[in-house]
Amino acid sequence: MPRQTVLITGGSKGIGLATARLLLERDFRVILVARNLQGLSQAREAFLSAGFPGEDIEVQAMDVGDPDQILKEVPQLRLIQDGLFGLVNNAACEPLKRVRDFTRQDLDSVWQTNMLGPILLIQTCYPYLLKAGGSVVNVSSISDHEHYETYSVYGASKAFLNSFSRHAAKELGREGIRINVVSPGGVDTALMRETVRQFPAELIERETQAIPIEQRWAKPEEVAETIYFALTGPKYLHGADLRVHGGCE
Repeated sequence: MPRQTVLITGGSKGIGLATARLLLERDFRVILVARNLQGLSQAREAFLSAGFPGEDIEVQAMDVGDPDQILKEVPQLRLIQDGLFGLVNNAACEPLKRVRDFTRQDLDSVWQTNMLGPILLIQTCYPYLLKAGGSVVNVSSISDHEHYETYSVYGASKAFLNSFSRHAAKELGREGIRINVVSPGGVDTALMRETVRQFPAELIERETQAIPIEQRWAKPEEVAETIYFALTGPKYLHGADLRVHGGCE
């Protein structure tokens, strides 16, 4: 019997990479999707060097903000053919600007990557999820209703994703497919470290000191553990939003 397979978008770094490692450690097969082929190749080589079997790792360069790529590439994936145990919609576009400064290209990128992409991936993966009695995890953000300057468009896209997930759960659950959301706060990734440079150091210090648990950002591995729980946890866990923020709300 083949091992169960999980497809992870944004799988070459950060939360996606940590999730892939955790799944491999627990005997799953993974499909890593990201735009950058070099990053994917590096991730695969790192996993091979760590002793994980090559046949359990598939990588595919794909922009989930491009509908045509999703519709063309996903059905061709090797490991998806036996059924898909999990789909983790983790890839996101995060331009942080003042409202008046967003370009049409910025808005199109956020819409296509953060909102349209997850919907099309669920639609395209649907027969494979149905075959395996699979589970969907949409990675969101506490910025859906925690309001910050320059986060208006990104936060709104995550509010959309959360609302879509709750509505979709009413339909998919009746067909044996679970759907849940994992909403992190700040996560200590390379992207986060780059992002915080846009803000005054004293503001970042206040934000981290306000976090009850250890006054720090989450580790990618902590978010990965939550995604794993959402994927493999109780069958009755459905339509939920698991918020990983150290109690900062």
